[in-house]
Amino acid sequence: MPINPKPIEKTEKPEQSLRLNFDISLPKYTFDDVILSSDTRDELDKLAVLERYKKKIYDDWGLACVMKNKKSITANFYGESGTGKTMSAHALASKLNKKILVVNYADIESKYVGETSKNLADLFMIAQKTDAVLFLMRQMHYYQKELLKCTTLRM
Repeated sequence: MPINPKPIEKTEKPEQSLRLNFDISLPKYTFDDVILSSDTRDELDKLAVLERYKKKIYDDWGLACVMKNKKSITANFYGESGTGKTMSAHALASKLNKKILVVNYADIESKYVGETSKNLADLFMIAQKTDAVLFLMRQMHYYQKELLKCTTLRM
């Protein structure tokens, strides 16, 4: 049974207040397509279960009172090129029956002061509004402190 049974359409262009160009699309891969270590697969399965039961955990069981800022699930995929980071993000989105928004960080980075943070805020808002998995390609050393707080999966 899919985790989120609502139907998803093919590729669509979201309403963009951004100055960016990107697509929200159906995931290209499932976990049947990705070869992962059992530890990595277990961690990805845990993320999917957490997303599936998020409402029960945070609202029904009251964890939202303790973790007021924790409304989304975050994972840091790292590893050499070609180790399955992007495929795993697609597979996770597929398992969650969600669309995926794949964005290269270089495409949102701006030379103008404040524009990069505005682009990031807009990007997160669009991902939330469309209920899509957001996958930022290339790790951002600017946000290393935040990345250390999330689940880290060595690919």
